[in-house]
Amino acid sequence: MTLKNPPRIAAWMLEHVIFGRKNDALAGDLLEEFRHGRSAIWYWRQVLMAIGIGLAMVLCRQWMAIGYAILWAVPFPAFMVLVVRRVVELPLFAQRWRFDWPYSMMCDLLLSYVSVFLYLWLALALYFGLFSWATGVFNLPRLAKSLWISAFVYVIISGALFVLFAFLPRHNVYTFDVRHVTSLQLITGSFFWESRLPIFLSLLLPILMALPRVERARKATT
Repeated sequence: MTLKNPPRIAAWMLEHVIFGRKNDALAGDLLEEFRHGRSAIWYWRQVLMAIGIGLAMVLCRQWMAIGYAILWAVPFPAFMVLVVRRVVELPLFAQRWRFDWPYSMMCDLLLSYVSVFLYLWLALALYFGLFSWATGVFNLPRLAKSLWISAFVYVIISGALFVLFAFLPRHNVYTFDVRHVTSLQLITGSFFWESRLPIFLSLLLPILMALPRVERARKATT
């Protein structure tokens, strides 16, 4: 008799995307229930519930990680407009528009993603460095894991938001001209939430999943 296996993606998420301590007993119980006739939808629902509960419990304790992610997400629009926008207008990068379509668009998209990744990775490296210095525990694999998680999360969330806004009625999408926005508005303006949200999640999730946190730092010093 061939044993029925659960959905691969859901099983992978249960193995790698559970916040807090890994719960082998839960994974075993879900697998047993699934092989006794539960549906794939049921398995997915249980996995997502486990991830949500674990995330909620971690967030209740990790106010410092949340604050750090907010601190870096708020000035992100200012970084993109005041720094990146001026850099890509330099003659070296302006040459990309001489390429035929779609190469010009691909170069512009690549520059945008590289800028975002550098912004995220600088924040994660600083967080990692501060806690490593405070605890004396230096684990490069954790840092590497946090970097690829942040890039993956950003691509997924920014792509989902792009698709969402592409299907929204035009009158429901708020538009503005960045040339008429002040530097203060770039930092405090609430209309930049759609650019801050991917940055916030792309920092918070790697911190919760890969980098050392407050309780880990305390255990390492005792």
